[in-house]
Amino acid sequence: MNLDKKIVLLSTKSLHHDIFIKNLILKNIFFDNIFYETSYVKPKFKTHSWIEEKQKNYEFSKLKELKHIELNDCKNFSNFNSDTFLNILKTDKADLGIVFGTRVLNQDVINSFKDGLINVHRGIIDKYRGLDSDLWAYYHKDFKNIGTTIHYINTGIDKGDIIEIKHLNKNKINIETLRYETSMIAARIISTIIIKYKKKLKITSFKQKKLGKYYSFMPKVIKDTLKNV
Repeated sequence: MNLDKKIVLLSTKSLHHDIFIKNLILKNIFFDNIFYETSYVKPKFKTHSWIEEKQKNYEFSKLKELKHIELNDCKNFSNFNSDTFLNILKTDKADLGIVFGTRVLNQDVINSFKDGLINVHRGIIDKYRGLDSDLWAYYHKDFKNIGTTIHYINTGIDKGDIIEIKHLNKNKINIETLRYETSMIAARIISTIIIKYKKKLKITSFKQKKLGKYYSFMPKVIKDTLKNV
């Protein structure tokens, strides 16, 4: 395997992101650097509900099973679109970036990666773009369109070329485990992509035939109405 290619992860600190990283390590997939963004774009309305608490409890139990896996040293930055972080990228000179759960990145950040940025979107992108895609599909009872999309990042929000889409098995649709299950799908796809990339094999992608509807944060008042099916 060719080790010349430098790959970094741009993410935020959370249980499901840690689970994602540790499952890659189990497959002997490592990032040269892990960068965490510490500030968030916050909605003007309440979003935290019983769902987050149930998800947190479930993911914590899963993370305990992976406690023997140590994470690489991570570097924190307040805002990935800042000049400070851009200067780090210019010094770091990574070839490829994997993005999972950050704010929308500006063109300067995108251009810092010779071979581009690949995004983890926990949703079926031609139906649901933006935030809380799994929950919005669940709200609409559109259970067949819950899953994960891996795509290249361009200047639009979730508009880049698609590498792979994977739908969640209908038998695994439980609102408390959606975030975990869609993150596990992401880990499996990303591991395959990184192996191909390190071996200098072609990563195929295709343009989106249609753009899914954009959704923002799901408000607490809506989340509170959701129940397990």
